[in-house]
Amino acid sequence: SGIPEVAASIAGYAIPRSFKLRTLVAKVLALSFSVGAGLALGKEGPMIHIGACWGVVLYMPISRLGQQGDNPIAETDLICVGAAAGIAGAFGAPLAGVIFAVEELGPIMPSGLKYSTMLCAFFSAVVSALALKWLDITNSQRLTLFEVDYKQTWAP
Repeated sequence: SGIPEVAASIAGYAIPRSFKLRTLVAKVLALSFSVGAGLALGKEGPMIHIGACWGVVLYMPISRLGQQGDNPIAETDLICVGAAAGIAGAFGAPLAGVIFAVEELGPIMPSGLKYSTMLCAFFSAVVSALALKWLDITNSQRLTLFEVDYKQTWAP
């Protein structure tokens, strides 16, 4: 899934291998192949983890923008922002990403969720949804990333 790793990392536990670029590539490929094959599994948990991985991967270039020892944004905040973008990408609903960050990840954070983090989460969720709308991989004019169309009914 990936949600327990995201929650543990936000709570302050060090899980360094869960958010590396290698993990990101493996999750993206595994999720794409499993959903593309039509397997009945939830894509929301892996999408949250993929978004959080993007937050950690982007933390290094963003942390170099600040003065020495003064990071403009904390790594846990970027994990929340990435998780919100993952929810927005999974459901095609930007506001759902922000609500997920506020309700599920905010109480876990030791310092609480800051307003700037919520604004960044909203911005990333909107960008995620607009990118899906612009790409329109499935030619369905919908904001969902993965869609399976069943031609037959399940029951005989």
